[in-house]
Amino acid sequence: MANRLSKSLKEAAILPASVAGGEEVDGSTGSGITTYPKRNAHWGDVLAPYIFIAPFLIFFVIMFVVPSIYSFGLSFFRYKGYGEGRFIGLDNYIAILSYHVFWTELGNTIFYWLAHLLPLMIGAFLLAILIRSKLIKGQAFFKPIIFLPNIITIVAAALVYQSLFSTRYGVINTLSGIQIPFGHSAGAELTIAAFSTAFGGRLACIFIAFETALFAIATILTWAHYGSRCAEYLFGTEIITLYKIVFVVFIVIGAGLKMSLAWDIADTLNGLMAIPNLIALIGLSGVVVKVTKEHFDRTK
Repeated sequence: MANRLSKSLKEAAILPASVAGGEEVDGSTGSGITTYPKRNAHWGDVLAPYIFIAPFLIFFVIMFVVPSIYSFGLSFFRYKGYGEGRFIGLDNYIAILSYHVFWTELGNTIFYWLAHLLPLMIGAFLLAILIRSKLIKGQAFFKPIIFLPNIITIVAAALVYQSLFSTRYGVINTLSGIQIPFGHSAGAELTIAAFSTAFGGRLACIFIAFETALFAIATILTWAHYGSRCAEYLFGTEIITLYKIVFVVFIVIGAGLKMSLAWDIADTLNGLMAIPNLIALIGLSGVVVKVTKEHFDRTK
């Protein structure tokens, strides 16, 4: 069995020589171990990880490191926010350390930080122990309940942004005088209106048209593949050709629909998908719990 496993890993390129220590399993020898030459690392293999993280590093340096260094240097100057600054050394730090309100604010910040951190960490740790404990029944029910606040925060954030950018009553629109049709226009119209406030209508239309076309093509291809795999699982491979024909026909129909009607149909169908998904989740909850338990038992 070990021989077959090693051979499979080698063929799938999962167990390269550099990981395996230049060894592979071979039943032809008494010890079962033979060596083979290590593959020399290519310069691309060395640079690949840094290329992948380069966008984050560049953004991090530009948006955090540089402003932080600039702000630290600016703290040694008396600067009003415009004009030239005057170097004053440590006077700013001496002034803030001698200001009694600073120590009050620092104490309040530390108090609220500890008052939030300690109960949160202790409570989360106790909940994790209880969920894993055999004393608690119905773990499949309590785990989603514990995760529910993460979803509620997203919904709350969406409601806050809606109140800020609402067309008629939004705070941002009222104060700035910029009418962003949030909650009124749909799809690309809303995005074009937002981009037009900064880049002008013509440039915004060109950019959004190009971006929407790429997004539409990627979405069509993704959903076509996803649907074909589902149809194949339910009805077999002979249904794939018919599915593709029906899919293409509905692409043509959808391209001619009004935007509001297209969104209503899409929202309705996406909402209806929740029904079989919830039924499957409830029906398979026991299987999920069993498989999860077996996984953690193997990792102990």
